[in-house]
Amino acid sequence: MSKHIGSINKDQHVYIAEKDDMKGIVRLLKGVSSWLQESRLKQWEFLNEGGEDPEIKQAIEDENTFVVKEGDDLIATFTLYEIQNPWDKNIWGQSSDDAFYLHRLSVDYSRLGTGLGRDVIVWMETYTKTQGMKRIRLDCVENNEKLNSIYQNLGYDYKGTNHEHCRYEKML
Repeated sequence: MSKHIGSINKDQHVYIAEKDDMKGIVRLLKGVSSWLQESRLKQWEFLNEGGEDPEIKQAIEDENTFVVKEGDDLIATFTLYEIQNPWDKNIWGQSSDDAFYLHRLSVDYSRLGTGLGRDVIVWMETYTKTQGMKRIRLDCVENNEKLNSIYQNLGYDYKGTNHEHCRYEKML
């Protein structure tokens, strides 16, 4: 049984991902990746080829990946790293502040436009504070105007662009 971490609402619950969640997580991520490619957004194209499968598996084993479920349905996933991975160091430079680095936030395609992504981020911010962290950092491709706008509207401060990725940070 997955470890229950919290609830977004009475029906949607957050768990630390387990090995049994791997297929569902990869399916969800690849579905979002396909949609991004169809939308001509150059983000996550390597996911469709299995490019991050080992990293996804390791993040699950290290209990850095979370799933949001409604009943038995996996409806969202995200990964929070307390320590920078090589990508974070490349985008942000070496840092040791009290920050979580958000990766692979994905919402099931059928839930797009329902506010679930926003609700997950708000929940994640509260969780971050309970873990003694002071900020969340994330990045997204600079040509994804909608996603950049979403992060800005949620109060994330634009911290510049590096390697065609916009960097955002929110102090909590």
